[in-house]
Amino acid sequence: FRPSLEHLIIDEGQNLPSAFYAWAVRFGAKNVSVFADEDQTTLPQRASIEEICAAPMPEPIRLSENHRNTQEIARVAEHFHKSRTLPPAIVRRPRSGNIPTVEKVKTWSEVVTLVKNRLKNRGESIGVIVRLADEAETLKSMLQKELPSSRIDAYTSKNKSGSEKNIQLMTPGVTVLTGESAIGLEFETVYLQDLGKV
Repeated sequence: FRPSLEHLIIDEGQNLPSAFYAWAVRFGAKNVSVFADEDQTTLPQRASIEEICAAPMPEPIRLSENHRNTQEIARVAEHFHKSRTLPPAIVRRPRSGNIPTVEKVKTWSEVVTLVKNRLKNRGESIGVIVRLADEAETLKSMLQKELPSSRIDAYTSKNKSGSEKNIQLMTPGVTVLTGESAIGLEFETVYLQDLGKV
């Protein structure tokens, strides 16, 4: 069998299972290009850079400059950087916001208080990223009780298809979502929960 496609380009390749790459190289296309950052994966069935290269693929080409993230965000991401195959890229975007801080909280009520105070003081678009879909719904309900006149949304994989169009991310308010739903979204302030489980 010979692949009929000349070239297959895969974006967010870290979110596909490693077995996919063996298939893609053998049957998918004559040439396969993969863009992947294993530190930005959102799915349990994911592929590391090592697994992608074992497909077999040629040695990865490191993108040495990061024009996507600000210095503040890149430094937080580098703290959790797990890849030993490729080092993180050099950030080229200038600093643009507050330096991220870690605030230890023990209960959802403490999270609600932090988010409520931030929204009341700043009136920003706030994202709260949680681990489980049930936690998103619980936190949404708690925030709605504390902020009854504010926009409070939740989005998880359990939502009906198309419901994400009703969420206005860049208007003042709070959006609660799971890590799987957070790729490519921008907020003025973000609270990440359960960092100890990353």
